[in-house]
Amino acid sequence: IETFQILSEKIGKDKVIWRYDPILISNVTPISYHAERFYELAEILSPSGPPVS
Repeated sequence: IETFQILSEKIGKDKVIWRYDPILISNVTPISYHAERFYELAEILSPSGPPVS
């Protein structure tokens, strides 16, 4: 996360993208886990990158 934020500051938030993958569904990581984690990351990274669509 810190590296993404630093890179965004250096080259511009319109030039960086982030991905949430791979997504592995299991008893340990159900869909709800991934939905929560994605939301958390989107909140943290949104000031440093383009809007999530």
